[in-house]
Amino acid sequence: MLIWLTGNDAYKCDRVVAEHRSKLDPNWQAFNFHRYGVEELEQVVSEANTMPFGSTTKVLVVQGDLKSDHEAYIKQLVDVPDYCVVILRVVLDARTKVGKLVKSKAKVLDYNLPSIWKAGALSRYIQQEATDLELRLSNPVADYLAEAIGEDAYRIHSELEKLSLSRHLLRGGSNPHLSWVQELVPNLNQNAIALANAIRYHNHTEVLSLTSELLARGEHPLKINAALLTMFRRWLTVKTARVVSDEVLAQRLNLGNPKRLYYLRQEVAPLDVEWLRRGAIALFELECKLKRSLDEEGFTLALLALT
Repeated sequence: MLIWLTGNDAYKCDRVVAEHRSKLDPNWQAFNFHRYGVEELEQVVSEANTMPFGSTTKVLVVQGDLKSDHEAYIKQLVDVPDYCVVILRVVLDARTKVGKLVKSKAKVLDYNLPSIWKAGALSRYIQQEATDLELRLSNPVADYLAEAIGEDAYRIHSELEKLSLSRHLLRGGSNPHLSWVQELVPNLNQNAIALANAIRYHNHTEVLSLTSELLARGEHPLKINAALLTMFRRWLTVKTARVVSDEVLAQRLNLGNPKRLYYLRQEVAPLDVEWLRRGAIALFELECKLKRSLDEEGFTLALLALT
């Protein structure tokens, strides 16, 4: 079986992989579950045609950017034996020959996380996911969670699980009310916007205060940095956009309402393009340093250096 996982909901894609992996005999899982990059497709084909060890099934996961020159290998993978499940977590252009081949032969599972700027869409997604945990969220609670968490599938499900486990703290195990949720789930996005503005106005004291507050709440530096990088990229895109319509620009920024561009243009008007470029590059480099175990003190000092 060939499965293509597509869409930006990484949590659900990972869950599909986990479900298939859980069906393997745990005593033989190390022999029958493998991950590969697209540059290893020749090895994937060979492994797919090798019988499983001590079990009836094997699962192979392929990740990366699938190109036209991979077509020969994909043609072999579309006819893998019944004992093998090949899961493609790849980026590919569905208009190319290899893209059309995958679409026609694979089981396509499309998991997309709604944009926070599409009015109500992300809130409805959160409400739907909450029902799986036997939680009923009111519209105000779902709207708050959408604003507080944004388009982070892992955090959405993590926070919903936290709310579900904490229900016994509420009288009679009732569904969570807004004030309780606000205490339990901090609004990282709102604080990140405030932090980004403190950086743009060169307010060292505010940057230090907001960063310390976020870290004290247990927010991971990578999450804070990702939110800041999103803000800088958005500012830079609006600032450098020239001859494109508002509709096209809104689509690039994943904005559901093009009218929001009016306020974004006001925000970026006093900002220097070169400063925004340097800031975006610095935040990207900071992300790399954090992934190489930069500590919280180093992260705070790096943010202060941006102001």
